[in-house]
Amino acid sequence: MLCGGSSRGQCRCSACICRPGYSGDSCECSLSTLECQKANGEVCSGKGKCVCNRCHCDESYAGKYCEESIYSASICERLKPCVLCMAYGKKYPSCEQCNIKVQMVDDLESSRATCFMINLGCILKYSYISPITEGDTMTVLAKKDRVCEL
Repeated sequence: MLCGGSSRGQCRCSACICRPGYSGDSCECSLSTLECQKANGEVCSGKGKCVCNRCHCDESYAGKYCEESIYSASICERLKPCVLCMAYGKKYPSCEQCNIKVQMVDDLESSRATCFMINLGCILKYSYISPITEGDTMTVLAKKDRVCEL
């Protein structure tokens, strides 16, 4: 649709002239911040910028409203049962609710998003890549070699 449609802009001399509230080469970007605001009205939890009505989080935050710290052990703990299910074949009632993609790797590069967790005396090492947009699947990189049998 040329210039985002008549509600967003008009084409004049091969260029889009955007209506108020829209910007971009094709008037594709809404200037509204409604989709970036939590119920309390705070935009991107104060930890990112609202661009085209979506939060673009600062480097150490993730989530629709930049509400999760990627350094948080809570993310590692929340991912642990899914990593055990999908990477190492353990059976838990919650396995069916796991919405992650797992890639088995030989080596993990240390990063801020690397988890070291203990399960039955074994050390699990995995890292995660936060989704860019809400609804996308989180990717988990799990180390193939284990220190002990799970």
